[in-house]
Amino acid sequence: HASFEEETRSLIMDIHDEHGYKVAALRFAEEVGKAELNKPIPLYMAYASVGEDSLAMDALELGYKDRNANMPYIGCSWFLREPFKVDDPRFNELLKKMNLPLE
Repeated sequence: HASFEEETRSLIMDIHDEHGYKVAALRFAEEVGKAELNKPIPLYMAYASVGEDSLAMDALELGYKDRNANMPYIGCSWFLREPFKVDDPRFNELLKKMNLPLE
């Protein structure tokens, strides 16, 4: 997970309480981006869980490009199930590029 100051964590929790999970997840992703953390997996999970499949794949593709050490984990079965499954052909293309099984 990304590491944030207590103030940022509290803000995201307040957003969750007031506006719901989707808005909080998108804010989380925004904060990860602002912190310039190379965290493709948390970004992917935040975007995928709220139905932002294209943004989720952008995060994974950036992780692949940056050779993030956590990228092989996208071959784990829980990436292929809800709430993290994405409906984007780029996911299978990325698995193939990384020589990971499609299922």
